[in-house]
Amino acid sequence: MSFWQTCLCGPVSPRMKRRRSQQASRYPLGYASHGIVQISRYIAELRAGNIVSGATPRTLQETPNSLVIDAQLGAGQVAMPIVLRKLYSKLATQASVTAAVRNCGHVGRLGEWVEHPAEAGYAALLFVNDNGLNRIVAPPGGRCGVTSTNPIAFSIPLSNGQIFSADMSTAAIGLGKVERAKRAGTAVPPDCMQDAAGAPTRNPEALSEIPAGTILPMGGPQGYKGFALSIFVDLLVAGLSGGARN
Repeated sequence: MSFWQTCLCGPVSPRMKRRRSQQASRYPLGYASHGIVQISRYIAELRAGNIVSGATPRTLQETPNSLVIDAQLGAGQVAMPIVLRKLYSKLATQASVTAAVRNCGHVGRLGEWVEHPAEAGYAALLFVNDNGLNRIVAPPGGRCGVTSTNPIAFSIPLSNGQIFSADMSTAAIGLGKVERAKRAGTAVPPDCMQDAAGAPTRNPEALSEIPAGTILPMGGPQGYKGFALSIFVDLLVAGLSGGARN
C-alpha cells in the first residue's frame, strides 16, 4: 500500500498524502471501483493539467449558512475535507448549511463525504455532476448519451449509533463499475447498457466503441424516473456552482 501512496502522493501534495492515509485506514485497498484503480487516472490528469498540484480551494461567496467554493482544479480528496470543515464550523450556529463546489477534481467515493457528517451526528446529502464531460447516459428510448451518471449520496445518523447511508448512480450502472467489468473481462449486469444501435448489451467495451453505446437510466421500464433525477442533478449542481451550460 505504501508504494501506491507514493505513486499518488509524490506528484500531488502533502495534504493528499494525509488524506489518502486516512482513507487507507477505512478501506485498505480502496473501494472496488474508486480505490487504487483510480491512481493511474489521477496521475494522468495531473500530467495533463486537469488536476493542479497544491491548488488551494478559494471561497467565492459566503453567508452564515452557505458557501460557494472554487477548488481551482485541486484534487477532490483535498478539497472535500476543507469544505466539510467549513460547513461544520457553520453548524455551531445554523440548523442547516449548504456548499457548492466548482472546478473540483474527482472526489472518489461519494459515500465517504456523507458518512463523515453522519458519524458526527448530522444528516448529509451530496449531488455530483461532471459538467458535460461524459455524455454517456441515454434518455429513455434514445440512443445518444446526453448526460453523465450523475451520482447522489446521502447519510443520516441513527439512535443506536449506526448510520444509514446510500451512494448511487442515477443511471442503471455507474461508470466505475463499467470500467471494472472491462478490466476484469466480465459482462455488466443485464438491462444496464445498450449498443450504438439501441440493442441491449452486456459488453462493457460498447461504451468505448465507435459509434459508442450508452448506459441506460436507472429504473428499467420506468427509466424516465432515473433520467429525470439525472437531469435534476445536472441543473441543480451546475446552477448552484456556476457550471457552464452543456
